[in-house]
Amino acid sequence: MASEKFKEWVRVTPRDKRQHVADTARTSVAFLGHLASGYRNASSQLAARVETAAEGELTRADVNDTCASCPYFQKCQNPESK
Repeated sequence: MASEKFKEWVRVTPRDKRQHVADTARTSVAFLGHLASGYRNASSQLAARVETAAEGELTRADVNDTCASCPYFQKCQNPESK
């Protein structure tokens, strides 16, 4: 399930920006919409590509629950925590 941040990003981001992210992440705008609606789930690989394509606007954890719960990802996000 996608995060509320990702759902909001899909809702408010202009079509051309969503198209750029989709193209760069090797997916489609429609599929981003499916991910945001919960109709489909992103693989960790797709979530990583979306994170890169979104250029800091999203993280892989916003797109994929498994990434969100990954202790390695959490440690990267909070390097001070052990």
